[in-house]
Amino acid sequence: GARGACAPTAEERAGEGGGGARAPSCSVAGRRPRSSAPREHRRTTIGSSAVGRRAGGSARRLATSLLSLHTALELVAGSLLIVRGKGSLEANTTPSAKAKLYRRWHGAGLLALSGLGALVLARGQSHGEVGRTAFIVLTGFHSVAFGVHLLAAVEGESDLTVSFKEALLSPHLVLAAGMAVHLAR
Repeated sequence: GARGACAPTAEERAGEGGGGARAPSCSVAGRRPRSSAPREHRRTTIGSSAVGRRAGGSARRLATSLLSLHTALELVAGSLLIVRGKGSLEANTTPSAKAKLYRRWHGAGLLALSGLGALVLARGQSHGEVGRTAFIVLTGFHSVAFGVHLLAAVEGESDLTVSFKEALLSPHLVLAAGMAVHLAR
């Protein structure tokens, strides 16, 4: 007749095949068979993996939170640049059509970064290899953007149009640093 889902075979019950009672070799509904390791070892192993899962859970929450915040910021900033055609720090004068074009291109780039974050989040991959790759791209972007701000400070030093203080207060520095710290973990 048919064996029960995890009923031991006659050999397993008799302990044949080398040494004492063994755990059944089948699985039920995708569950793995019980470990044949001593109980003390199982407790230690299970306990340490639970600690690992908790630590991994906080890293996952951090990755998801950081990527969610970044995605929202880029969505808002990119949308405003496309709609308005100028940045929030620009004077209240009407920019030329060419200046609006460049601002809108910038907005499109920010929306692309936001889209990258949204895709990674929607697929639940902010903590895996895909998320790591996205964080590398975003860290690179914000590092270069901060560098461009520093370059503008050097170029504007004579007429004080862009100061080093302004460059150091750039949101790109904070975003690049936060993502680099996350990647280093």
